[in-house]
Amino acid sequence: MITFIIKGEDQKLFKYFWMPFQIKYPRYQYLFVNENQFKQTIVKAKHVTIFITDIDAVPTYETMVLLENIGGKNEVLLPKWYEGYGKPSKDLNTFSVLKEKFVSAGYDLEECIEKWTPVVHSKGTMYYVK
Repeated sequence: MITFIIKGEDQKLFKYFWMPFQIKYPRYQYLFVNENQFKQTIVKAKHVTIFITDIDAVPTYETMVLLENIGGKNEVLLPKWYEGYGKPSKDLNTFSVLKEKFVSAGYDLEECIEKWTPVVHSKGTMYYVK
């Protein structure tokens, strides 16, 4: 299973994108946080695999299928922006990782990859919904 950790506090995006997403995928845990609560929230995640994203980046169906396949394994998913309408110029700050390994690497993805050498998949896409 996977815990989604969504950074941001935009109520409109929550209502129009994340609420329906949670209804479509009810078996996952969803934690919405601001930057100040980020590290404490990761520790409280109840699943082995965490998926960290910004509130304006919503996973496509393709990404959800990939997450199902890597859940619980020492693998990292690094999706990119969906190439369709509304692709932003900002960098995508989204990835999946094993919670324990991410915490032990000081909440730093590059450090986690270097220390634990997971299989890294540059696959999947995210919708930009801002």
